Amino acid sequence: MTLNPQLKVLIALFLASLVIWLVLMFYKSRLEREVEEKVFLGSTPERLGEAQKKVLNKVNALSKWLWIFGSLTVLFLLGSVGAWIYYGILRS
Repeated sequence: MTLNPQLKVLIALFLASLVIWLVLMFYKSRLEREVEEKVFLGSTPERLGEAQKKVLNKVNALSKWLWIFGSLTVLFLLGSVGAWIYYGILRS
């Protein structure tokens, strides 16, 4: 079965957004793990508070992008499946 060019573009966009979303998820988990390690390893309270605030701001900023790329990934997946079904119906 050959794919239409539009379907190829949708699949490529889906894969690209999925890879970006996975990279952002990995980065966010590393940031959160870094905060936990700093808490358990100990530090002075004032330095700990500053570091936590910085990392928390980064995590909050990443959450917005995670939501955006997660939504795009789902939209491109649904678009790809819908186009695949549509083109399959046209052929039969």
